Amino acid sequence: MQDHKFSGVVFINEKQLLFKFKNNKLTLISTAINIIPLCLCGIVLDGEKEGNVYFKLSHPFETCETSWPHNITVDIDYFILGHDNRAENTGIRFTLPELNYFIASSSLVIRKDYDTDAPFLIERTSRKICKFDLQFRDKPIQVSFKITPEIQVNNAAKIKTETELEVSFAPTVDYGFIYDVYNLVMGFLSFVYNRRNLWFESCTIIGSYTQKIRENEREFPSTAQFFSVNHHQAPPENDEFIAKEKVGFRLYEKHIASLMQIVADDKLNYMNIHSSAMKRNLVDLTQYLNITSSFELYHRTFCPKDTSDSSDLLYEEIKQHVLDFADKQKGKRKEKAKRFANGIKNENSLGQRIEKTFCGYSANDKVWKSLVDVFPELTSQRCAELSYLANDWRNELAHAKRKEEPESDVIDAIRFVEQLNYSIILRAAGYTDKEILEIIKLMPKVSRKLRTTEAAPL
Repeated sequence: MQDHKFSGVVFINEKQLLFKFKNNKLTLISTAINIIPLCLCGIVLDGEKEGNVYFKLSHPFETCETSWPHNITVDIDYFILGHDNRAENTGIRFTLPELNYFIASSSLVIRKDYDTDAPFLIERTSRKICKFDLQFRDKPIQVSFKITPEIQVNNAAKIKTETELEVSFAPTVDYGFIYDVYNLVMGFLSFVYNRRNLWFESCTIIGSYTQKIRENEREFPSTAQFFSVNHHQAPPENDEFIAKEKVGFRLYEKHIASLMQIVADDKLNYMNIHSSAMKRNLVDLTQYLNITSSFELYHRTFCPKDTSDSSDLLYEEIKQHVLDFADKQKGKRKEKAKRFANGIKNENSLGQRIEKTFCGYSANDKVWKSLVDVFPELTSQRCAELSYLANDWRNELAHAKRKEEPESDVIDAIRFVEQLNYSIILRAAGYTDKEILEIIKLMPKVSRKLRTTEAAPL
């Protein structure tokens, strides 16, 4: 998001207060008000675009009472230029450079003969590529991808094509819902591109309002520009890098609705995806914890339970014996025995879960199919080794045991777990192992080479 700079007035408790907006922070100038509401409406008087503005603060602001004017600077989640309190909003339209390569917008341009100087033909109406329905926040929404031409003719002619993602919904005045839709789209595209530094060129809120003219009510279209503020978002990738990315609509086309529904159901931990392409290529230890914690979530959410009922019953019997023993004790011995009993659970280690996810397993008449077809170059021995490394390093980072030193295979373990995360999500969305393999190929590769030391038991 570009750095917007503008100033004007906002209204609080029927009072007009001057404000300036710079570096994505809102500053109220010379005010003695000590309580600022979460939502502020105002007017831009000096800036790139004059008109109404709406601010959503990150949290309520309250200070001790003061009688002298002073400046107050607050963080915001988002702001909207062109806000119209008469309008009912029915959709939001997104454009960003990556979408033009995800679905090539140049397909609107037709050339009959590439070997001659034959003229180009361009479609003048938008073309919808796909459309599907989702449930989001207990409301129906509709998502569509379309290619739109923009033609300007003056002394010089300018032709531009763009790929747009549009989300439509029932009329609403709830900007909080629109902010959630924005995060839905951001989460989906972050998963597709395996990075979160996606900077939208525009997010246009679409709606309409009615106005009475000569005793007749007429409906007029309305638009407003939505801007999300994220101070921690990495800078965008350059155009040359985006053009070389091989992420395409054809890879996700068959089950794109199911994949986006998983995001809509809050089952995708997209904030744990890499912040940028550089971070994706230079994995650090913080990301390793994020990746392994995401694996735990996805395994728990989408994979069958990896312990049998009979083994669960055995552990419960053992736990009951310890509790019976604790009841016969007194004082600290009793407390320690009870704490020990509460720790008796039939749970596999992280390493065991990783290995089972790769090799496949069955429990309680439910089967998780092996992912060998997604990782055809990896042997079960290499999988066991990477699982052991992942388990050891997650414990090292979580508990600071300082017993391990990082080596090249640790990076392979990180990448392996990350690819398992993608495999679990994509399989849950309905993609075949062959389709998943095509997507996994775009991610950094995992070395097939075995370590010289023998993998320790999990």
